[in-house]
Order: sequence, then C-alpha cells, then structure tokens
Amino acid sequence: MPYGALCEVIDLCVPRLQNSVGAITDAVLHLQSLRNAGARVQRLPPELLVRIFSYCVWTSREDRDLITVTHVCRQWRAIALNNATLWRTIFVTSLAKAEAFVQRSKRALLDVEYRGSIPVRDFMPLLSSVTKRLRSLIVEVDDTMTIGYIMGRFDIGPPPHLETLHLVGKIGSVSDRQFVKMIRGGMAVFLVHDNIFMPSLRSLRLSPICVPWQTDIYSRLSVLELGTPDMVPPSEQRLLEILRQCPGLETLRLDFRDQCLPLAPKDDPGWIVSLPLLATFSIRSLLPASIASLLSHLTLPPSTRYEIFTQDQQCADSVRRYHLFPDDCSRLAGLTDFRKVELVHSPEGTVAFRLYHRTIGGDTDPVMLLSVAVKNMHSAVEGVPSAMLKTADTFVIHSSEGHNDTAVDWTTLLYSAPCIRSLCLVRPHQDFSDVLRTLMRPGLDSSTDNDGPQDGSPPTWLCPELTDLLLVGVLLSGEDEGLLVRFARERLQTANSAFRRLEIAESSGLSSSCTEWLTELGVDVVVHPNDSGDDALL
Repeated sequence: MPYGALCEVIDLCVPRLQNSVGAITDAVLHLQSLRNAGARVQRLPPELLVRIFSYCVWTSREDRDLITVTHVCRQWRAIALNNATLWRTIFVTSLAKAEAFVQRSKRALLDVEYRGSIPVRDFMPLLSSVTKRLRSLIVEVDDTMTIGYIMGRFDIGPPPHLETLHLVGKIGSVSDRQFVKMIRGGMAVFLVHDNIFMPSLRSLRLSPICVPWQTDIYSRLSVLELGTPDMVPPSEQRLLEILRQCPGLETLRLDFRDQCLPLAPKDDPGWIVSLPLLATFSIRSLLPASIASLLSHLTLPPSTRYEIFTQDQQCADSVRRYHLFPDDCSRLAGLTDFRKVELVHSPEGTVAFRLYHRTIGGDTDPVMLLSVAVKNMHSAVEGVPSAMLKTADTFVIHSSEGHNDTAVDWTTLLYSAPCIRSLCLVRPHQDFSDVLRTLMRPGLDSSTDNDGPQDGSPPTWLCPELTDLLLVGVLLSGEDEGLLVRFARERLQTANSAFRRLEIAESSGLSSSCTEWLTELGVDVVVHPNDSGDDALL
C-alpha cells in the first residue's frame, strides 16, 4: 500500500479507536462505581466518613494520607473536597500543594506549619494572602533570618483569629549572629509596633529573637515560651506586668541570660502575681539572684512543675552562693513535703536535683528538676532551702564516670536531710568508708550548734532514722566491711532506728563472714546479680 494511502487509513481509524477507548474507559469506570456502591464501606454516611478522614489529618504530621483518600473513589473524593475543614491544616512542603490546600479550605481558618522546605520569599506571598484566616502559624527553621523576615511581614495587618504563634529558629551562621546583634542594639523587626495586636492569641513561642516587650502581644496567653538568651530581657517589673496580663497562663518557659533589671520592689503586695493554673515553670540561664527575686513575687499552685537551670553566683565577698529561692516560699505551695530527693553530679560539674512530692506525681514525675553548674555538691546543697530537704525519707546520690568525689562534704549533705530512712549511693567513686565514717559521726546539737550532745546523753547521729542502705557500683574493701559491722552495731545500741537492710547491686567485695555478722545484728542483706542494673534498687 502506498505510504499516502496508509496515512489516510490511519487518520481515519485512529479517532474511531480513540473513541472506542474512551467508551471502554467510561464503561469500566461505571462498572467500578456500581461495584463500589455495593460495598459496605460505601454505606457509611458522609458525616462519618468526614470523621474518619479527619483522623488522617490529626494522626499524621504529613498530608499524604488525606491526598490518598481523594484517590480511592469518586464518592470519597467528592466528600473530601466538599469539606473545607479537612484542608485547613497545611504542611508547606511545596508551593503548589499549599496553594491547592488554601483553595480547597475555602473560608475555613487555617493551621499553617512551615519548616523551610521552600524558600521563605516564595512562602511569604501565600502567607500574606491568608493572614486574616490564620488560626495557628508554626515556623521551625535552622536559621534566624527567616524568623525575622516572617516577623516583619505581620505589619501588613495582624491576624485577628490567630491562636497559636510559634516562630522558632536557631543562630546557625555568622549572619544570623550579626542579625541578632542588630536587633539587640535596637533594630526594629516589627516596623509598626501599634499594629501588633492579636486578640485571639493564646500560645506564643519565640526563639532566638522576640518582639518588643512593650507590645500588647504578651497578654491573655495560656502558653508563653521565650528562648531568647541573646536578647535584652525585660525588666523584672515589665515581666511581672506581662504575667499579670496572663492570669490563665498554664506553661511558662523563659531563657534569659542577662539579669532582669530594674527589680520590682520587695515586700510590696502590689507586685505579687498569682498564676493559679500554671502547670509548668521552666527557666534557664538567669542568675540565681534573679530567679529568687522573680519567685518571690509569684503565687503558684501545688500542681506546678518546676524546671530551673542555672549556675552558682560569686558575690562581692568572693563566697559562691546561689540561693535560688526566696526566704519565704509560702506562696509556692508545691515546694514543701518532698518525699524523695535525687542528686546527680555529672563530670561537667553540674549537680541536678530531682525532688519528688509525697502526694503529687509519684516516683516517676518529679515536682522539681533543678540543675546548677557548681564545682562541688556542698555548694549545690547550700543553694536549696533546708525546708525542701528535711522532710525527705529517701535520698539517692548518683556520681558519673570521671567525677571525683573528694569535694563532697558528706556531713553537710547528710545533715540537710535528717529524716531519711533510705540512702542510695550510685557509683560513689570516693572511698565508701568516708560515707560510713560520716554516718557514724554525731549530728549537730540543735541547742548548742556543736558536735554531739552536751549533757552526757547518747549521741544524736546524722540521719538518726536511717534504716536502709542501698549501694550500686561500690567496691567494698575489708575496711568497709568492718565499718559496716560497726555501723550496724552502734546504730542498734544507740540510735532511734536500727540499721535494718543492706541492698547491693553491681558491686563486689562483700564476704560471707561480713554477711553473717550483719545478719546476727538484725540486718537483712540482699545482693542482686551484677546484670540486674540500677533499676533493681531504684
């Protein structure tokens, strides 16, 4: 067949074949629709399907599940596309997809999350177009310039429905550091301060830069988290004013490096701020004096959890002190009646306290986590009011590998907790004999402040109610065994409570003869296998 004739036949047949393919495709789709219509899942009402689709949104930080739903069948696609609230949560991973979600959300309020997947200059026109519809905006990136750029764009008009604003970045480059320095020096990120009014805002997280302290954005909040150690902090008076404007505050996290000056007047009832709903009080980097001063102006409920990270403070007299708490802690209802105290001394020179309440939280939920950079545990204990430790009946002391315990003043440490019944030592790298000798020393006589009683009566021992001794990772020598037996004998004869129980794990050196002597003195000796771990005791 000549080529020209062949082309004519092809041109004539191809449209017919294409029409046939289209007809077959339509027939296949119709048959599939009939089959799907008979499926049990298709009998579900649209309202229930929307609830199921919503679960795909709630349980995933991505939007692939929701997009997959629209590809199952025509009915599901129509139901999903006709429900605007399903598309209100936008994870900005591509500009085209974000624009499609905005269109499908119609007039619904939007929850936007941006993590730097696309350039911020491409993202900002989209954000600006939906500012009036924002319900939440979460930005988490690895630089500071992006945060500053987004902050400045709110000058086009503050979002009236915004409830959550999280702008969290990092100082990741030299330019970021220079940018922060310029802001600290007075450069305005928000060009029109009067426009920064967000009446619906309840959750605010800013890092590493913040908006001016005098703006109205800091009001009516339930969550306030400011990680701005490189910025000039507010004065203590302004900080208290901000807290007073947030009576429903539930979470407060502050990271300020400089001291908050000027301070509010002491003993002035007008500067006492009550936060009855506060569940978390977390503060970092502030000097101890600033922390104590701030706490002295707050009234907090018993349910508040405290997280404090600071360092010791050298005073003018060259004595290191870091009294973190006010002299009067009566308005801090949760800082009393602690049952268990844990001290962890790290090789880096940080002492961490975990304080567990007698009735709140339990053994796995400390009411207070206090971490202080100090040179020795003696300095650490001095910084905590004795009233917080004196009610504890369990004391746990951890020492990390590489830490030298020679700086530990065991007398001061144990005297701070007179009511302990159980003492647990985890890997004390100092000779264990020093601890035993300290426990056998007479305590301070409360009437004379001298060692031991002055009237010839039996001595008052340090930790007079101690009955249980728990050891983890201790290498016992012959001298230690002798001191253990002597300790058990003297406690049995003179102390208020006898030494009743010795538990050992991951330790070595306890001889059978020592075990027999301790048993004869009424001590229950329990030795755990070396592979049982710390949890066997703790």
